[in-house]
Amino acid sequence: INSAKEIQKKTGILLRTIERNLKKLRETGNINHQCNNSQKSKIIQTISQAIEQYVHKNTAILTCQLAAKIQNTCNISISYKSI
Repeated sequence: INSAKEIQKKTGILLRTIERNLKKLRETGNINHQCNNSQKSKIIQTISQAIEQYVHKNTAILTCQLAAKIQNTCNISISYKSI
């Protein structure tokens, strides 16, 4: 395979995507993508352990209920979507 067009024909991946990844590969040596837009996770070790305990006690608990319990016990504002 000598060109981005050949890769595109064989894989069906968009040409622009291939060109972008080849450029990134030439510049950095890999094509790893940055995850989560560099936002740090609100779920830290202590909160993760608290979630595990609540789920272990009640496997039918809803994420909105978990978020409310975490907010009360850990004094942190967290969305049910983050759980």
